[in-house]
Amino acid sequence: MNTVSPSPSLTEFFVSKIDEALKIQKTSVSGEVHYYLVDLLTRFPAAQTCYVTQKNQKDTDKRALALQLYDAVFDTPEKKFGHLKMLGDSALFKAGFFYDALYNQPVGVDYYINMGCGAYSSLANMTTQGPVPLSDLYSELSGRFAELVEVLHLVGESEVAAHDGDLLRILERYQKTGSQKAKDLLQTNGIDPDNLTVIRRDQ
Repeated sequence: MNTVSPSPSLTEFFVSKIDEALKIQKTSVSGEVHYYLVDLLTRFPAAQTCYVTQKNQKDTDKRALALQLYDAVFDTPEKKFGHLKMLGDSALFKAGFFYDALYNQPVGVDYYINMGCGAYSSLANMTTQGPVPLSDLYSELSGRFAELVEVLHLVGESEVAAHDGDLLRILERYQKTGSQKAKDLLQTNGIDPDNLTVIRRDQ
């Protein structure tokens, strides 16, 4: 008789995926950033429930990053925090999970990294005061944004995508995010990405 094992919660699933990605990347993050990434992954795909502020407002999660930045700059001061958080979270999620789709596009991963990094940096400057200062959290998110893009990319990556032989795309991924997995793939294919030389396999 077949038995059915209970599935872990979505939170537990993403905790394990983040841990696995960090291990592959040979890095670590603070507990606060780890929690933030897990929380981002559990809530962000449900776009209709993300960042809903007023019943009659648009689903701003789907807006272009430049328009989200416009909101952050020109909206009222009390709404600035929410707009910047939305901008940073949108950029991080989309750059991580849709990295391959952004390759060689007019608006590429660099744009998302710059926008997200700037948004979190602004949040760090805004959160130095208060009962629970969050400046360290947002400073880490900003300073390590490109690394975190790679972590999310590893969470959503399929093995087929990781081994598709597109060496130029893999090289760009390593250069932009410091991906350990991309570096390993390049070296396996005879390329030293740090020196941009071809490694002779018979050596």
